[in-house]
Formats: sequence, C-alpha cells, structure tokens
Amino acid sequence: MYILKNISDHIIFRFLSRITDFFLLNILWIIFSIPLFTMGASTAALYSVMFKLIQKNESYIAREFFYAFKNNFKQGTALWFGSLFLQLILTADFLIIWQMDLAFLGNILFVFLFIIEFFVISMSLYAYALIARYTLSLSAVIKNSFLLSFGRLPYSMLMILICLLPVILTCLNLYTLLAGILFYFTIGISLLCWLLSNISLYIFQFF
Repeated sequence: MYILKNISDHIIFRFLSRITDFFLLNILWIIFSIPLFTMGASTAALYSVMFKLIQKNESYIAREFFYAFKNNFKQGTALWFGSLFLQLILTADFLIIWQMDLAFLGNILFVFLFIIEFFVISMSLYAYALIARYTLSLSAVIKNSFLLSFGRLPYSMLMILICLLPVILTCLNLYTLLAGILFYFTIGISLLCWLLSNISLYIFQFF
C-alpha cells in the first residue's frame, strides 16, 4: 500500500511539474513573441526546450529558452519573415481570385492555392523543428523541410490538423472563444508544440 501511494504521489508530482513547465514555456513564448518580428526565434526556442523536455534532458527552463532564442535568432527570424511574406502573397491571391468570380477556373485556382498553402504551413512546422534540433544552413533547412513535407505526407497532414483543430473549436461560439483564449494564454501553445515535437522526433529518427 505504501509503495502504491509513493508511485501515485510520484505520478501526480511529475504531472504537476510538467504542467508548470508548459505554463512557463507558454508565457516565455508569448513574451518573446510580442515584438512580432521575434516570433520565429521564439518558436524555434520553444521547440528546442520541448525536445529536451521530451527526452528528459531539461535543465532550467528559462535559461534553456533564453539560450535557444539567442542561438536560433538569425535563422528563426529569417524563416518567420519568409513564411509571413509567402502568406501575404497567398492571401492576396485568394482575395483576387475571389473578387474576379472566375467560376470553374476560380475553383481550380482555389484548390491549387490551398495545396500550396498546405505545403507552406507544413514546411514551416518542419523548419522550426529542424532549426531547433540540428545545426544546418538555412538553405538546408528549407530543402529538408520541403522533402519532409512530401516524403512524410500523412504526418504532415496530422501536424496541420493538430494546429487547425483547436482553432476551429475555438471559433464555434463565444464560450469556446473565451475558453480558447484562456487555453492559448496558459498552456495551449506549449501543448501543441509538445504534440508536434513528439511527431517530429519520431520522423527525425529516419532523417
């Protein structure tokens, strides 16, 4: 009975400790993303610390985050601005096609743009994970992100679904919106990153 109680206490302690880590990482990510142009470096730092948490190599969460943020700042920022630029172009293309009312041709173009959008998002998810995990040039990061997006298509779809599903659920009504805001401002970002990091680590075994 005493042994079972100790095991139970240990599990509860580990769970609460992990929730605390997620909350701290969430706050750090939000704070370091506030200038907006630093969001890429902040995301790479989040991935970096999350990989260490998953593999139980964590030290001091804040210190690890600061170090990873500084170390990945250049590549993370370049990737963020590149992704943002592509998103602006795709959004403009969507709006132009929508306004032109091209009927059947418009539907084909919409499908084509959705496919491009899918791979832009997928490549971004892989790219931040690669920056956090490996020491690669930016061109190598982009190349490998592209290859992983196509080569691991089912996982790419799963990762995008993980990102989109909470957003869709959040937008159902006012109550889910408030719950979603609370979720994202407490542990939501960290939890999503934890899920994506586990998938990325599995994929990287074959990388």
